[in-house]
Amino acid sequence: MQHPERETRIFAFGADMDVKGLAPDWMSKPFAGQAIAWAKEDYARRSPTPGDFDRVFAAIGTMAETQPNYTAADLAGIHGPVIAIVDGDQEELILPAHTRYLARTIPHAKLILLKGVGHGAPIQDPAQFNAAMIHFLDGRYGRRRTEPVVSRAFFAVRLRQ
Repeated sequence: MQHPERETRIFAFGADMDVKGLAPDWMSKPFAGQAIAWAKEDYARRSPTPGDFDRVFAAIGTMAETQPNYTAADLAGIHGPVIAIVDGDQEELILPAHTRYLARTIPHAKLILLKGVGHGAPIQDPAQFNAAMIHFLDGRYGRRRTEPVVSRAFFAVRLRQ
């Protein structure tokens, strides 16, 4: 929003525009627990301060519950040439109605729902996630549609070509 001259494509996966988009019980979801465990392992292995995970995670939790805070007018001001609002049809952290709201509110945004996955789509089904992103980056999505434009069957066909 602050530097529209920098954007050529926006692929927003699992996004929210305000804290009302986050599921109220997001921390109790199985994927959240699994992701936290992975993050803790990675942090301990890669960080120069491996004992600080709990402090860092608390700050991330505060951020998730207080940010972002964009308005509908802010979203209406996004005018990227190609914008996709992407999520899994089994999303557990971001409310599905919020994802659809983003796609309706951002001008010319396309809604892409990946089948059978949630917030962990890049891990749950990397082939489907990567195919969606490559298809998007190649610019093969058409004009704005009201229905989701991605399905696993579509990518199975596209990947064979």
